[in-house]
Amino acid sequence: MKFTTFCCLLGACILLAAPAGADPQPTAAPAATVMPKVAEVYPRLAKLKEEKAALESRLERLGALDPVTQALAGLKSLPQQWAEREAILGPPREWSLDNLQQARVALIADRDRISRILDDLFMRLSEIEVLRDEWSNKRQFWDEWLNTLPAAGMQASAEAFSEARQTVETALNVLKQTAPQLFAMQQQLTALQIPVSDRIDHIEELLAVRKNQLFERSHPSFLNPDFYRQLHAGLFSSIGTGLTKLEFFNRAFWQSRGSQIALHLILATVIACLLRTHRKRHPQSPAAPFVSRHPFSTGLFLATIVFSPFYAHAPAGWMLILAGIAVFSAVPLIMEILDNPLQRQVVRLLALAYFLSLGVRTLSLPAPLYSLFIAGVCLSGGIALRWFAAQVRRDSPGRQQRFSTLLKLGAAFLGATFLILAAGYGNLAEHLLHAGLKTVFALLLAALLLRVLKNGLQLLGKLRFFKRQRFFRRHGQELQNRLWHLAPLVVGIQTALYLLVAWHFFDSVGEAWHAILTAGVVLGDKTVSVKMLLVGLSALYVAIFISWLLRSLLEEEVFPRRQVDRGVRDSINKLLNYAILAFGIFMALGLAGIDLKSFAVLAGALGIGIGFGLQNIVNNFISGLILLFERPIKIGDMIVLDGEWGTVRKIGLRSTTVETFDLSEVIVPNSLLVSEKVTNWTLSSEQSRIVVPVGVAYGSPLEKVLGILYDAAQVHPKVLDSPPPSAIFTAFGASSLDFELRVWATSVNDRLTIRNDLLLYIDRRFREEGVEIPFPQHDLHLRSVDAGIMRSLNLSGQPGKDG
Repeated sequence: MKFTTFCCLLGACILLAAPAGADPQPTAAPAATVMPKVAEVYPRLAKLKEEKAALESRLERLGALDPVTQALAGLKSLPQQWAEREAILGPPREWSLDNLQQARVALIADRDRISRILDDLFMRLSEIEVLRDEWSNKRQFWDEWLNTLPAAGMQASAEAFSEARQTVETALNVLKQTAPQLFAMQQQLTALQIPVSDRIDHIEELLAVRKNQLFERSHPSFLNPDFYRQLHAGLFSSIGTGLTKLEFFNRAFWQSRGSQIALHLILATVIACLLRTHRKRHPQSPAAPFVSRHPFSTGLFLATIVFSPFYAHAPAGWMLILAGIAVFSAVPLIMEILDNPLQRQVVRLLALAYFLSLGVRTLSLPAPLYSLFIAGVCLSGGIALRWFAAQVRRDSPGRQQRFSTLLKLGAAFLGATFLILAAGYGNLAEHLLHAGLKTVFALLLAALLLRVLKNGLQLLGKLRFFKRQRFFRRHGQELQNRLWHLAPLVVGIQTALYLLVAWHFFDSVGEAWHAILTAGVVLGDKTVSVKMLLVGLSALYVAIFISWLLRSLLEEEVFPRRQVDRGVRDSINKLLNYAILAFGIFMALGLAGIDLKSFAVLAGALGIGIGFGLQNIVNNFISGLILLFERPIKIGDMIVLDGEWGTVRKIGLRSTTVETFDLSEVIVPNSLLVSEKVTNWTLSSEQSRIVVPVGVAYGSPLEKVLGILYDAAQVHPKVLDSPPPSAIFTAFGASSLDFELRVWATSVNDRLTIRNDLLLYIDRRFREEGVEIPFPQHDLHLRSVDAGIMRSLNLSGQPGKDG
């Protein structure tokens, strides 16, 4: 009744809202669907069967649940793993902060793994739903087509439509059978995801409480008698209880990780055997001075670093063993990179303190006993560091000032930690002690890892395989240097991320890395993140490295075999370098999030700038390309430019460097080399003609002079026989008879030396043969002389005209 009344009122409102006098608008009839003709029945039926076959193949892929089943089998063991962890470590509220962080990271990884599988199942079900709608529409289409045929007076085979309907029904049945399996799998995964999410929430609550407790008092101060009242005989008996909880050999762990531990030991053994073999073959080799001396320590250290991320769910006892292996295998290696004996003693002391603190922390001692242990470590460590600092200042004044300062800072840090502990802030003191020890060892291990990597690269360079390759013989050292430049960056970033986790700024290295990468600044409507900058810089560095690698390979492996001209080599190398760098720059800008379309405005502005002020630069740039392609001059050519001789040393895109004979370098714009006249003595051939001009006195025997000139050319070893030398009588000079000796030399670089030798030989032979080389002579003819001058000449005793 109420519903009827509401409908009446609604209709009345609609009528009142209509404008007066308005005619009711006729409702548009739906357009009739035009059905295909009868001739299309069988072609469409064949196409329908093909679509059904494609559907079955597609559903076979969508319904493939083997990978999901295997993943689900591993995920079903999560509750059992969690129960085993609680059986070993106790309830989560009793766990240490490190254990809580590790558990949170592992649970988030499990939740993400479940979410990825659920997303995959959701995509499959969505696709099946779309397919079901498509085939339902196909069934409706065939039914409507069949119903319209009699009205149109058409006849069709009932068998064809029956076969089509059966095909559609079969496809729909297959779709119905596939979806329930996926729904069941989705339900099981959802049932697993809920407790994992609940555990993550519980762990995060405990972490928040535990982090807040860092700055709260956990026990009375050492000056309060209440602290010492806690020490009773029952506390010491709890140590045995802690030892019983410390499970070293858990059967479930060994069953699941036994093969991993075996691989761990095998890798350590292989590395140790390789180093021992290298030490035997090269006992005096400086390539690996310390890793070869400690092969087993090196093997254990490297294998432990490789496999440590895979022991996330290991029992506390095994984690303590693993930490001991890592620390005590690294100590002998660290000893080798330290020169000062006091530094080695400090490292031993720190290693012992770090391992003892881990062991005591793993035992889960009662709070009063654990506070006393931390106090003992702080006091003894601070006193030891102060004593070491005094020893360094006394034995090596001035030379080890930095090490002495570090020891004093360490002693001050331990002293401050003790005061914080004495004031009752036990959680904060524990965090500072362990974070400080982790920081010291992280820095030492980073330095050790860098040294190991450097020695590893040197060892690879000594292998015979690389020595046989021409590229590695010529560029192996540079390749090692380029790879080595990446090692400090990678190790430094990893160490910094670990320290951020050690000081509890983040719960895991992954979270720290994600937070750093997503940090950025907002510039207008865009956000420039650290990830974008790092990806862009990485792309640019990779482009530079690939450019160098390709050019080096061409120089050593391709060009010598093809006997490519030096100029062609330089042209190819430069163009390849510019092309790869340009591609790397655009790739880096694109990865950094910079829209390359915005460079269109810059290109327009650059065109205007070129039109006004950059003409010379563009002219030189184009001229540089002409020099590289046309090659009128090449590197190593000897040219004469503006009367200056020199050798081409470098052809750039803007200018060319020419080295003169006095070893000065002239920077010549490329446009001058293209537009001006340049003499190239070595463009097509390095042969050069030398012309030696010679003048002899009138009356000298001409045949003898020509013979001496021929002899000079024939006796010189660097004068070519073909073309043959020639001696030519050129002219009657004003003071001499002029000759030229013309010879050919193999290289233009020998011009001055050959000319000097020929002149020396000619001078010596002329002196031996009595051939005179005259001085310049001039004849003076007097047409009239003053009589007074003649009389003065006669009075001076010189003969006059008469006698």
